[in-house]
Amino acid sequence: MALPTRIKVNIRDLWTKPESKVQKQIAELKTLLGHDVLIEPEWALLWTALGKYFPDSATFVPAIASVVTSWCKSMVELAEDDRNAAWTDQLLEKLSKSHGLKIVLEVQDGRPSTVWVENHRCFEICFPKSDPPAQSTMIAGFHDDLRVAFEPVPQRASLPSRSNTNNNDKDELFTEIDQSDFDTASIMTPATTNRLASHPARVESLPDINMIERPEALMKKPPYHLIVQHTSYSKEISVQCSHQPSLELMSEYFKVWVKRNHNQTTKPPAAEILMRESCFGLGLMYDRLEFTLNSYDYKHGLSPVMILNFVESILGYRMTYQDAHSWTFRRDTVLH
Repeated sequence: MALPTRIKVNIRDLWTKPESKVQKQIAELKTLLGHDVLIEPEWALLWTALGKYFPDSATFVPAIASVVTSWCKSMVELAEDDRNAAWTDQLLEKLSKSHGLKIVLEVQDGRPSTVWVENHRCFEICFPKSDPPAQSTMIAGFHDDLRVAFEPVPQRASLPSRSNTNNNDKDELFTEIDQSDFDTASIMTPATTNRLASHPARVESLPDINMIERPEALMKKPPYHLIVQHTSYSKEISVQCSHQPSLELMSEYFKVWVKRNHNQTTKPPAAEILMRESCFGLGLMYDRLEFTLNSYDYKHGLSPVMILNFVESILGYRMTYQDAHSWTFRRDTVLH
């Protein structure tokens, strides 16, 4: 959605200019922490998500700026208070492992809030679908959120460590999937492309574009699609998936079990495993997982077979197509 001229002017005057309130507050936070503060709002996407809640477009940029200013001010107040020394040490330790204080903006119902996203080492500021409250109210809410930002979040399941894994652990962690649940006749190859693996949803008319959900919400619904790509001469395997939690579990699992390259003094992982952010959507959304063989590792090879096994036996996806260098999977039921 194109930005109205009023919004473009306000971005220039109320956000970009160094003398604006938000930039002064960001600069104060950067000076205090000794780390760059990285925040680049996706203005067009924010306006698409929030435009209907701002009949007067002139109030849109000031509202965004006021939330970010309040967040930065809250962060400064907490870090400057000696009573929060332990919390500040945690924050600085987190930032030492990243390339600065990264902030992303998200939209959700409720008050302005914030969370620390450990997997991506960034703070997420959630903007409400309405005009934000007074600054003092926002700062108080951000104080509460930031104080507990680094506390561990209960996980639905934890992966076993390499040192204490046994058969009983595996039985408790993984659910057995009956192979009869997979219809092998539906697997397609270039020689059998005349057979459809499943029936698409019946669509009789195209919806209005403004009625379609944001990509983040759309990708949470089945069917989920997953594609593994690898060539025999390549040192990379790419896994593309429309269901982000599937990629996150796969990434976590293989990071636990990856071998080390003992030919180097730092003993790095034999393969680097990275999540890649999608170029679509407003918030943090990842749709690709990449496995890259260490360039100095001449001992280990990179094979897709273990990944393919994981996709079918653990995630419960069903193969629908394959050729010499790619495998396509699909899952039609909800995966929590």
